[in-house]
Amino acid sequence: MDAKELLRRYADGERDFAEVDLRGANLGYAYLPKINLNNANLSGVNLIQANLEEANLCKVNFSQAILDGTRLNNANLSNANLSQAKLSECIFNHANLRGADLSDCTIIESSFANAILVDSILDRAIIDDFALNDADLRGAYFSQVKMNFLDDD
Repeated sequence: MDAKELLRRYADGERDFAEVDLRGANLGYAYLPKINLNNANLSGVNLIQANLEEANLCKVNFSQAILDGTRLNNANLSNANLSQAKLSECIFNHANLRGADLSDCTIIESSFANAILVDSILDRAIIDDFALNDADLRGAYFSQVKMNFLDDD
């Protein structure tokens, strides 16, 4: 399956795309709320400005994906692989990232308000100006993380 077929089938009402392989696909600006991509391979995918709110993204491989501006509110990303992904201006509010691998990723101006990051891995992540309001970070692993905070002046 390619990106065009997925978008066509989604438009026709299909929502279950578990275990699909879309490595390197262009899904920028796609509107895919409530899609089921459980255990899919989306490594290197372009998801710029996509809407994946309330999606089932459990165990999805997003390694090296570009998710700049992607909306992931209330999405289930438990045990997802987001290593080396670009997460600029993403919205993960109320998302479940339990056990997710965010190692070596770049997180810039993103919101994780009320997100579940229990047992997630942020090893060697680059983090610049992101919100963690009321996020659950129990057991999260932060090692060699580079954090930059914007000066209010």
